[in-house]
Parts: sequence; C-alpha cells; structure tokens
Amino acid sequence: AGVEWRPGRKDVQAKLAELRGTALDYTEADRARDESTVQARIRELESSRDKELDAIKARLEDARKVKAVLESRIAYSELRLGEKPWPSDADVAKANAERLQSTNVSQLRRQAWAWVGPDGSLGTADQLVLAMLLAKRGVELSPSDGGYQVRDTYAWSLTWLGRGAEALAAIDAAMAVAGDARPLIEASKTRIEQELARWAEAELPARQTELAAWREELAAWALLADLDSRIASEQAAVRARYESQLTPLRAESKERRTWRFEYSQQEWWHAQLATLDGELTWLSTMREAAVASTETEHAKARWSEAIEGIARSPKYAGQRWPSGDRLTPQAGLLPLGANPVTGLWEFVHLQTGVEPTLGADGRVLRDAEGRLTLTPETGMVVVLLPGGRVPVADSTDQYQADWIPRVDLSPFFLSKYELTAEQWDRVSTRRGRHYTAGKAMTPANILSWNDISAMLVRELGWCGFPSETQWEYGCRGGTTTTWWTGNDEDSLKGAGNVGFMNTTSDIAPVGTLRANAFGLHDVHGNVLEWCGDTYDATADPRTGDGLRDDGVDSSVDRVLRGGIWGYSPDLAKSANRDDYAPEKRDEVIGLRPSRGITP
Repeated sequence: AGVEWRPGRKDVQAKLAELRGTALDYTEADRARDESTVQARIRELESSRDKELDAIKARLEDARKVKAVLESRIAYSELRLGEKPWPSDADVAKANAERLQSTNVSQLRRQAWAWVGPDGSLGTADQLVLAMLLAKRGVELSPSDGGYQVRDTYAWSLTWLGRGAEALAAIDAAMAVAGDARPLIEASKTRIEQELARWAEAELPARQTELAAWREELAAWALLADLDSRIASEQAAVRARYESQLTPLRAESKERRTWRFEYSQQEWWHAQLATLDGELTWLSTMREAAVASTETEHAKARWSEAIEGIARSPKYAGQRWPSGDRLTPQAGLLPLGANPVTGLWEFVHLQTGVEPTLGADGRVLRDAEGRLTLTPETGMVVVLLPGGRVPVADSTDQYQADWIPRVDLSPFFLSKYELTAEQWDRVSTRRGRHYTAGKAMTPANILSWNDISAMLVRELGWCGFPSETQWEYGCRGGTTTTWWTGNDEDSLKGAGNVGFMNTTSDIAPVGTLRANAFGLHDVHGNVLEWCGDTYDATADPRTGDGLRDDGVDSSVDRVLRGGIWGYSPDLAKSANRDDYAPEKRDEVIGLRPSRGITP
C-alpha cells in the first residue's frame, strides 16, 4: 500500500497474454494473411540465395573453361616444339574414312572450323589433323572460282599444323575467290602471318619460356582442392547463412499476428500493449549491447586500456571530448585496439555482430597492413577519428564545395567499411534484398535514404548518417589530392573498385582493397554512400559535425558520396557530390554509418 506500481516487461507481457485470451477465434483467413506477410520476405530471401548458388556454380564452370584453355595451350605448344609427335595424316584419315567421304562442303567446313577457328579453343592433335583433312576435302569439292570460306578454314588448319608455306598458299587462294568478302580474308591472312611469325625459329626460345610459365600455372591448379568440393563447400556456407535468416522467419510465419476482439476498447488496449512490449524488447537489446560493451570485466579492461592509450596517443593530441580531457566508455562499442599502421583506435559495434577473428592472445588478428580478419558474423567496425578540418583541395578542378574546408569537426566515429548486407539483415526487418553477385560481405544496398533514416538511431544503436563534411574528412585521410591515392587515375589500382581500374567490374566484398591513412576501405567506388545532408541546403553547417540540413520535407534530394563499381573514377573523387531523391533504391547505393561521442 502506498507504493507506486511500476510494471516491467514481464508485467506487460502477462497483461498482453491475458487480453489475448479474450480474442475472437483465429480464422483460416487470419492465418493466411499472417503467413503471407512473412512469406513474401521468405521468397525474396530464397530467390537471393538461389542467385548466389547459381553464381557460385557459374564460377566453377568458368574455372573449368580457364583450365581447359590452359591445358589446350600446353598440349599444342608441346606438339609445335617437338616434345610430342603429331599423328600422321594417313593414320587419321584411316580412322575417319567414313567422315571424309562427305560431299557436304558446308558441313565439312563447320566441323573443321570448330577445331581451328582462331577465336575458339584449339582441338587435340588428332582433331587438328582431321580438321585439315576435312577442310582439304571441302576445297576439293568446291568450284575453282568459289569456296572462299572453306579455303580460309583450310589455311588455318595448315597454320596450326606448322605448314606455313601451304597455309599462305591456301589463304591466297581464298583471297582470289573471295569477291566482296576479300577484306575479311585479308584480315585473316594478317592473323595467319602473325601466328606463323610466333613460331619462327628465332621465336622458339620465347615459346619455350611461355610453355614453362603455363606449366607452372597448371601446376598451381593441381595444388588446389578439387573444384567440385570447393564449390560444394562454398554453396554449403551460403545455404547455412541464408538458413540462419530463413529459420526464424519460417517460425515467425506460423506466429499469430492478427488479433480481433469483440470490443474496440480491447483492440485499443491490445495495440498499446503490443507496442509497449516491442519497445521494451528493443530497450532490452540495447541494454544488453551496452552491458557487453562497457560493464563486463572483459569490456572494462578493454576500455581502461583504450582510454589510457588514446590519452597518450599523438594522433589525438589536443582533442577535447564531451566528458572533458579523456574519452569515456561508449555504450555499444568494444575497443579492438589501435591500428598498428594508422595509429587510430578501432572499435566493434556489438549490436550488429561479433568481434573480428581473434588470435590465441585474445587480440584481433591483423595482417602486415593492419587488415582485420572479417567473417559474415563480424559487427560493424568504426574508427575514432580526431577532430579537425577537411584539407583544402589542391586544384580547383576537384570542385570542392567551398564551405567544406571551413568546418571545425569534433572527434567522431566513422565506419571502417561500408555497412555489409549481413550486418543490415541482423538489425533490420527489411532483410535479404541486396545485390551481392553471389559473394559474402558485400555492402548492403537497394536501400533508400528513408529506409535507413527510419532504422538508424533505433536499430543501429546511437549511429547515424555522416555529414558530407565528415565523409570527405574520412575519405581524404589528410590528403589534398583528387583521390586519397593521388591525382593520377592509375593510383587507384588496388585501392578503389571503380571502372577500368581493377580486375573486378562488379560489387566487391568490403575491405578487400587498400585502406587510406585513416584505415578506411572502399571510400572510392564499390557503392555510393548516403550522407545526412540536404543536397541544395542553404543552412549553415551545424557546429561539431558540419551537417547542412534545411529541415524541409523528405522529398528534397539527399547527398551521396564515393562513386560506384564499374563507373568512371571521376564519380569517385574525394570532393565529388551526387544526389538522389530520398526514396531512391538502387543496387549501387549503400551506407557508411557514423556516430557521435557521448559524455
């Protein structure tokens, strides 16, 4: 008596269960509607899974083709260099006597061309000799003033057999009867002459060197595990990853979500209690992340080391923190240590996943370049950046926005990588809708600014969009050049997933390319990254983070930075600004979250 009742989560859940006990019957129509809501998400995930599995299978087929071409080159070089004997024309003719009786010139030519066409895979020794005999038969059946195509085929078959003089005579004969097709045969003759020149006596040492290199390459293939087993293992990993998302969704699809009551007052109370239960569940999750990151003995030891290390680090000299002279533990973040290359401290965001791979000493594993060992389960890693100003661009053709270098930024956290599809799916209800090209740990994408805005602070725990001033500060890493790598496009090789620079022309897993001086990866290319600013804002930059937001209706375009895989490096310049409507979704648009520092 006299004590105020303060209901907790269990009380709310008990009251909700009691109220649901008075609900009207759960009809088949209710059940079908509830299941259909989740089934759509299940189908999307299953479709995405199947695409990844198909992409892995396609890689296997491509690998087999590459190996087959390599084996074909080696076998042919061994014949031309005299390491293995050619079969005799007579033996091949005897074994294929019936085929050589054909009188269909087109068929003879097609069969031969399949083995000797210069843009395809060469046949075996027997097939090359047979191709020559088939094409020769076609020439013999052709009129003296026709048959330029089969004569061209015959010339190529003689070329591959090393019969140069006969090959040149045959291609000249083809040219003589080619008529309007003479330019094509002239081009063919040029290629034949080039191929014959490759096997001239003076070039044989180069061919020997080439053969040795191919044999080494083939030996490397032999050292690899069986391709079928590797693909099966990759596919199993993909299935397991998707199953971890599908299993709870399938269970959710069986849960009752439609509750109807006799009285409107009951429906109102049910809506209030269900909302409150959801809010308390979210609060519990946030609390668990906060406790794990700051309150356990392990976390306390990590934070004690971090606070002391940051206070002593010259990288953070003169910085002022919201709490005073020293940083304080930040809820939801667990220190990973200073990057040995950059000297900047890095942290894992526990709400989005687990720590990167640890070594036997309990410390995160890093390579010589300071790279972390990531897995799909790894949470977002953020870098603590010291406050400062964005460097002034060293040339006006960078078109750097004039206000950008004038903003004094406070220290802040910026994600080391673009947020991955797996991290997004762990915290968002809008799961499995990313383009991944069949790869793990690619950036989350097909996300609008509105999608992200609706879940950032709540689901990503104290995180938000970076301002474009913060983004450019992080991107440049102290540089003034067009890209952090320099002013030459070639400098982007190995550092930016943009068009014509790297072997990939597709979306790539985060962190596979070089990091900048702040330890940030993929700031040039891969996917565009949303920022918080209104594109044509007139507002002054906000103190501390430089955000320029007019606070107008959400239909106003928002800023994107960073460039796109497969697109020109110009779009990936450090100062380049792009804009899209906030509802825009695309497979080339993602996010690099930021976070302020709390007292």
